[in-house]
Amino acid sequence: NAEGAREALEEALVLAREMKEQDLQGHAMLNLGDIELDLARYGRALDRYDTALAALDTPRNPEL
Repeated sequence: NAEGAREALEEALVLAREMKEQDLQGHAMLNLGDIELDLARYGRALDRYDTALAALDTPRNPEL
């Protein structure tokens, strides 16, 4: 169910933040956005997608 998936993704997001893994944070936020979209919570979905984009668009290693 959507609520169980949302709870699992929220936990994954907390862990990703603790580990400072931006890619994992971004992917968790993308999936949370998908859940919000499925529940017709369009504003919340957009917020999740914006946060995901920021996390995934941030350079990891500026020396590369």
